[in-house]
Amino acid sequence: IEPALLRSSDYGVDFYGDTLFTTEAEIAAHPERVAAFVRASMKGWSYALQHSDELIESILGRPGVAERGITRDLLRQEAEVMRGLILPDLVELGHMNAMRWRRIAVEFAQQGLAPPEVSLAGFLWDPDPQADLRGLWWASGLAAAALLAFAIVSLWNVQMGRRVRARTAELRAEIRQREQAELELRASQERLMEQASLLDMARDAILVCDLGRVIRYWNLGAEGIYGWSAGEAIGRRAKDLLADRGDGDIAWAETLASGGWRGELHHRTRDGQDLLVESRWSLVRDESGRPKSVLEINTDVTASRRVAQQLLRAQRLESLGTLAGGIAHDINNLLAPILMGVELVRPEVASSPGREIVATIEQSARRGADLVRRLLTFSRGLEGDRIPLRIDDLVGELRAIVESTFPKQIELVLDLPADAWPVVGDPTQIGQVLLNLAVNARDAMPAGGRLSLRARNVTLDAPRADAAGEIAAGRYLAVEVADTGTGIAPE
Repeated sequence: IEPALLRSSDYGVDFYGDTLFTTEAEIAAHPERVAAFVRASMKGWSYALQHSDELIESILGRPGVAERGITRDLLRQEAEVMRGLILPDLVELGHMNAMRWRRIAVEFAQQGLAPPEVSLAGFLWDPDPQADLRGLWWASGLAAAALLAFAIVSLWNVQMGRRVRARTAELRAEIRQREQAELELRASQERLMEQASLLDMARDAILVCDLGRVIRYWNLGAEGIYGWSAGEAIGRRAKDLLADRGDGDIAWAETLASGGWRGELHHRTRDGQDLLVESRWSLVRDESGRPKSVLEINTDVTASRRVAQQLLRAQRLESLGTLAGGIAHDINNLLAPILMGVELVRPEVASSPGREIVATIEQSARRGADLVRRLLTFSRGLEGDRIPLRIDDLVGELRAIVESTFPKQIELVLDLPADAWPVVGDPTQIGQVLLNLAVNARDAMPAGGRLSLRARNVTLDAPRADAAGEIAAGRYLAVEVADTGTGIAPE
């Protein structure tokens, strides 16, 4: 079986080589010593490659070499292999290719052995760049001559010549690419710095996500709106960081399909506050036209939307007040004859059932008049009379209405403490609230049931008052109305 020779360079891996390292301080303090050391090293390698037999004899003369089975033939074979790797006739000893080191850095970064962004500025020491460039041109000419010579000698030399031509072309291309890349890099960096400074001046949140929705850019406006710094946000998924309600998925699909999207999204800040943002998304493509990333610009409209809603609510209340005022006047015109009729009929009604009916009519009419008064008060934006009240008096009136008008199948259960605190308020409004709750309970129990009304003294401290919202700390009377009806359907 003919053995196969595996060369790392055949697979694009050409990291082989001995490298000299020193510090920037040593170069700055002793440049001549550094240059002398490099020249001595290159001279030593050149001598070793030109006098391999002399070195072989020196190695064989060292103690323990022959005992380890190292022979002259093995050393000659190793010297030939090294010469094939170094190519001293084609590539100048000590030549350093910046693009090759960049390839090594990229490979190490992909393997997780180095940070993704490694600067090679000042990494390569070159005392005479122009001389190195002339050497490369000389090497290319020598490569062409060597190709002709090796083609005549043997097939092996022909193959080697092909590799030399490829290597020489690669070196030329690398030089051109390096120069072009440096120019483009400087121009790109200047553009990016200018654009980044402009983006940071914007108050809107500007972010860029890759196709996996991972954040790759986060401006100062985004830090101010969401509370996350760029270091905390970059590398995280936008959906998880901003806690959208799923509407972001729809926007993402629309952006990928049509190239853009505009609408409103619900987001959340770092401290848990809900935000409403007006969002504009644009699909970014690379030079070949393939989707590359998505640019998002978000404007916080939470405060402005809240103001707009408050204005709309005020306009609705104003319209409702005008309507309520008109209705109140119409109802008042209907109640006035009823109350006048009650006054005229009362002296003529002698029987007990008749008096009760007249009293009920009068009570209902006066309750309607109170309702009209409240409607007029609401339409004018005024508050009702606030006087000290006891829950017993309010519930007593409610009990009379329930017992006289509610179905007999509904049982009224009262739980009122004797030491219930008095309250200050409008008796008509509070009574109407209790009556409305009782009527709702009645409607929820068409087949009858139990209507319970319970009162209890409650003291709210500052934390509980803040949790309740729009209420001050202090002493209150809590009134609960419950029923055994059907309740509210889940939907």
